[in-house]
Amino acid sequence: MSQLDGIKGELQHIVETIHAITNIDITIVDENLQRLVATRFIKECFENRAPRHSVFEKCLTTGQQYFIANPKDDPACLDCTRTSDCRELAELCIPIRYNGRIIGVLGMCAFTEQARNSLLNNKDSYMAFESQLSNIISTMLKEKEYSTLLEHRSSELITLLNSINEGIMFLDSEKRILTTNDYINKKLQLAQGQFPPLPDLITAAAYKRLAEKDFNGEVGPVTLRGYEFIISASPVLIKGKQKGTILVFSDFTKMRESVLQSAWERNIITFDDIIGESEALQNAREMAIQVAGKDVPVLLIGET
Repeated sequence: MSQLDGIKGELQHIVETIHAITNIDITIVDENLQRLVATRFIKECFENRAPRHSVFEKCLTTGQQYFIANPKDDPACLDCTRTSDCRELAELCIPIRYNGRIIGVLGMCAFTEQARNSLLNNKDSYMAFESQLSNIISTMLKEKEYSTLLEHRSSELITLLNSINEGIMFLDSEKRILTTNDYINKKLQLAQGQFPPLPDLITAAAYKRLAEKDFNGEVGPVTLRGYEFIISASPVLIKGKQKGTILVFSDFTKMRESVLQSAWERNIITFDDIIGESEALQNAREMAIQVAGKDVPVLLIGET
């Protein structure tokens, strides 16, 4: 796919606008001579590709403009494959440049005497249009590339967020929910893009406590749909100004279990911690080691 193919909608708007102003039919082809957009008459009467050896192809090859006042007699048109049935009365081909490369051609084609006279009388103005045209299309392509990059980066970010085993929620500057990850969607039964107001979702009390912290801190535990969460809020700063907020929903039950497990592990007593060197104690320790790894009942007898 050519670069111009990605902005066909915008290009169609350009050719329709020029046609409305000049009454001259317009078409744009890419570097493969494929016709991308055109005004209605050209669409209905001509093929989807510009002819071989036409001034369109010469314009692509040389990077020069071609103004043809009499297509059937002009030397530049003699070897065109459509010369015998050419219906154009005048033509102007302008190369479309982007990043120093010719990526297409804009053709202004007159099929009536009125359109031909307009093209002839305004030749210099139309030929001077090349630089403005390239600037316009260059801006469009850069915006398209940037938009595509943003979409790609956004997709990567969402994929990353969905791999996190915590709830993630992005808010805009008005504290409206923009997007969420799969974890919190599943826990709170949310549908992407159909979010309730934040106070309704996290409870008015939790919202108030976050607001008191200027949405920079944590509150909780907060019970939502049977799950307990610690909600942490962090501002998104752009050039020193808060443009949004990220909320992280951490499972309070798991956090509590993790703390208890950690505390238990810190208090584990091993056989090496048993104090005493008597033969009886050593024998008891050896017996204990033998059964420690087995899930069997153990009977302890003797003095306590």
